[in-house]
Order: sequence, then C-alpha cells, then structure tokens
Amino acid sequence: MQFFNFFLKSHFLLLFFIHPFSSIADDNYEIYQINKDRLYYNLIIIDNIYVSSNEGLFTISPDFKTLSLFDNSLLSSVNSDFSLKKSSKISFILSPIELPFGYDKTVTDFAYFGNFLCIISKGDLLIFKKNLYEFVPFGSVRSLSKNSIGSYGRVLINGKELEKINYTDGQIKEFDSITFICYNGLLSVKNRKESILYDNNNSKNANAVYGDIIDIFSLTKTEFIVISNKGIYKYDLSLNEFNLIYSNKSEIIPIRNKIESRIKFSNEFHFIDEKQYMVLDTNSLLVSNYLDFSMDIIAILEDSNDGSFFYALDDKSNLFTFSATINGLQIQNTKNLDIQFHTISDYGDFLFLTGNSGLGIFNKSIKKFYKNVIIDEFNKNAVFKSKDEIKFGSVHGFYKFYDVNKFIKSSLLIDYKVDTKSNISIYFFVGLLIFATALILVYGYNKKPKNLSNEERIIELKMYILKNLNNVTLKTLSDNFDMDYHALNNLQKEFIPAQFIKRLRQKKAKELFLKNKSFVEISKITGYSVTYLKKYKYKFLKL
Repeated sequence: MQFFNFFLKSHFLLLFFIHPFSSIADDNYEIYQINKDRLYYNLIIIDNIYVSSNEGLFTISPDFKTLSLFDNSLLSSVNSDFSLKKSSKISFILSPIELPFGYDKTVTDFAYFGNFLCIISKGDLLIFKKNLYEFVPFGSVRSLSKNSIGSYGRVLINGKELEKINYTDGQIKEFDSITFICYNGLLSVKNRKESILYDNNNSKNANAVYGDIIDIFSLTKTEFIVISNKGIYKYDLSLNEFNLIYSNKSEIIPIRNKIESRIKFSNEFHFIDEKQYMVLDTNSLLVSNYLDFSMDIIAILEDSNDGSFFYALDDKSNLFTFSATINGLQIQNTKNLDIQFHTISDYGDFLFLTGNSGLGIFNKSIKKFYKNVIIDEFNKNAVFKSKDEIKFGSVHGFYKFYDVNKFIKSSLLIDYKVDTKSNISIYFFVGLLIFATALILVYGYNKKPKNLSNEERIIELKMYILKNLNNVTLKTLSDNFDMDYHALNNLQKEFIPAQFIKRLRQKKAKELFLKNKSFVEISKITGYSVTYLKKYKYKFLKL
C-alpha cells in the first residue's frame, strides 16, 4: 500500500509538470495525501470537515495529515445533521481539477477547506493543497514583463510568439503601447507590428556597433536610456538614433527600485560601474562619481518602502545593508549567506535572492535569512514585479508569487531552524530571560480587565465570520479570539456563533443560487460540499 501511494503521488506530480496549462496548474493545487485504506462516501463541513466511510465517520485534522474516528456507528453516507442518508445511490459529478488515472470520471464529492481541497473518487479520499506560488514550465526563461516572456528558444507577447526573433538574452520592457525586447539587438512591438531597430544576432558577422543591448529605460515617449556592454546610450525612437553618453569600465549595474521615480522627479539615473556609484544627469547627460565601494557589488537595490536603505550582493556571498546618510552610504550590516546569488529584488518587507542554486528570502524587519526556499537554477535579472505579484525566471520555467506575506507565514516560519552554532550558551540564557519576561508580561496582561465590551466582541466575531465564511468553525473562532467554547456561546443570549454561521451560509447560498452561480462557485464561497448543495438547492431557495 505504501509503495502504491508513493507511485500514485509521483504520477500526480508528473502530470503537474507535463501539463502546465491543465486545470491542476491553473488552480495551483498539488497532491498532498492519498487515502485508500477504506471506502469513502461523502464530505461534510460544519464546525470541522468530516468524511463518511464504511468504517465510520471521521474528522480530518487541521493539518490534513490524519483522520480520527468520530462515530463508528455511521457506516454509510451521512447528512449534515449526522443522520444516515436514506439513499446510497452513487452519482458522479464533474471534478473541480483535472485528475489522472480515470479519477476524473468517478468523482462523487469534493469540498474546499482553507488551502485544502478534498476529493472523493473511486472511493478514495484525495487531499490537495493549494500552493502559495505558481510554477509554469517554460524553457530557460531569460526575461519577464507583465504580458511577455522571453527565453533562448522563443519570445511571447500576450501569448503570441514573435516572428522576427526567437530568443532574448536581455530584458523585455513595456512602456504604454510599445514593448522593447533587448535580445543583444533591439526590437520593438507596437500594435502587433515587429520592428528591428538595431540588428545584432550575436554572430561573428554581426555589425554590433552599439554592442550587446541588455536593458532600456524610458525618459520620454520617444527618448530612452539604453544599456549595452559598451556603455550607456541615449536612444531617440523617432530618429532611430543611438548616441553614446558613457563608456563603461565593467558591467553596468542599475540601482533598482527607484529608477523610474528618479528619472521622472530628479532627472537622474543611478548605476554602478566597477566599484563606483555613478549618477547620470538625464538633462545634461553628464555623469558624476557619487562614491566608491570597497567591495565588488554584483547586484543592488534601494529599499522599496522608503529608500533610506540599500541592499547589495557582492561576489563573496555577502549581503550588505547600507543606510543613506549625508556622508553617503554607510554599512549597517553584513551577512554571509553561504550561497552565491546573482540577483536581488524586494517585495514589501522581504528580499528575494536568486542564483544558480536556488531562491532565498531575507526578512528585512527581523534580519533573518531563509535559504533553499525553492531549489532551481535561476537566470540573472529574470525578475518582474508589480503591485500584485513578483515573478522569477529559471531554466525550467517561472515562479509567480501572489501573496508574499501569506507565503512566508505559511511556508517558512513554521519549524524553521536557524543555521547558527556559535554562542549557543549566550543565546540560550538570553532566550530564557526573554521568555521569562514575556511570561510575566502575558500574565500581567491577562490579569487586566478586558477593554472590549461583549457587543464589540460580537461585531469583531461577525466581521471575521463574514470574511472567512467558507472555512470558519468554532475552533477557528476560539483560536483567533482566544476564547473557549463556553465564552463564545455566552457573549449574548441572542448570539450563538454556530447558528449565526449556519444562517449566514444558507443566506449566501440562496443569494448565489438566485444569481445562477455554479455549484462549484457556491461551494468555494460557502464551504458547503457540491453534493450537499445539489441535494438541498430548492430547500435553500425556499428560505
């Protein structure tokens, strides 16, 4: 049985990677557990998630790893009031995600609960977990933008493959209605029309007078800064003219995050060449040396929150934190990461570090580093960030994060071991002292009278229930509001949480039925299983 479960899991994962645009990839669920030890019938969500079987009614643990027997007398499908269903007739329903091995044709029930999806098919209980990042297979992703993706083998804009070039080695940038592809040469796409502005296919016979173009930044609608391995050019789109304004000594490294705002408000473009921090005046086109570094910086950015901090990587696996002062940049902290990264980007409170060995995350607030978050070979500067997401390109495809804070909390901060062995005794006693102090403070705080009235508590509880209607239970209320069941049920005579949740779910289900929403959509929002909704649809409509 263990071998079969392993075999089946491996094939679920194989399907996920072979079919990147299947519903598994789209819905971003991966197999978490397969239960074949008994015959499963249906799922019920009340205060918890229950599953009926030929061995009794079971509850699923909060981490969805174990099943516990709830009632061994219920040996068939059950209703939401834990009574046995009168009919045991099996009817198949459409699977919410694609399933292999014929499972998709024999689904009898499914239910969403938090980040998990439970499916019963062929009498087996399949549990899927929603990834907090999405992976899309695509050969060697070199560049990403909002609507584009470029690799060594092809370049796509809005899903359409370009005809005039089939690779890119530099950045893809979107400005209003025009997109530029820095493929060593420079190509523009406007209204689906491709135009080669500077042809450099990187061959021995190429007339690469402007070098290999790597990146481009907008000054005006027709004027741009172009970065190549020969230096910095000012490019006039209306004339298709390149003018060299700075010859580089080494690789030009833009100081990222504030580039657009600096150009717009300060008429400046900041970059590093060799060990020098340089500033280009975009009006006069004069370049000045702001300061010199003592280390070889390979990637650098300004903090996205307030710009008062700079984070940089050197070629010796060090992460530096600099603070901006009237005397220039001062080193505030140096951390050796033990892994060499080549690209740095940030999203709110977190730094993302990518390299040939994988992706790591650094928490700015607590100065804590999480290595090997994703193990893959990432391409240099293959990053795109917007308000809603951040994407990273690797040799196998790209990774997309939607909610970084949620990802960190759910995936990293649980049971994470700090990789330090030094000063253990000091840390132990300091930690013990902090723990003891915390206990005293917590004890003192708990002795204080509560400031919130029962009415205010009830308002908070109702707001929480409204936001988490599909998976709220008495246990989640108890955990989130630090109140036991007795306290929850005695805030107010007219307010019984379980009844309030039930009425609210019924009301929401009726509202969605009247809007002609599908059973799957209603299941996701209310937490009711599809089977339950189908059976009691008209009962809901009569409410």
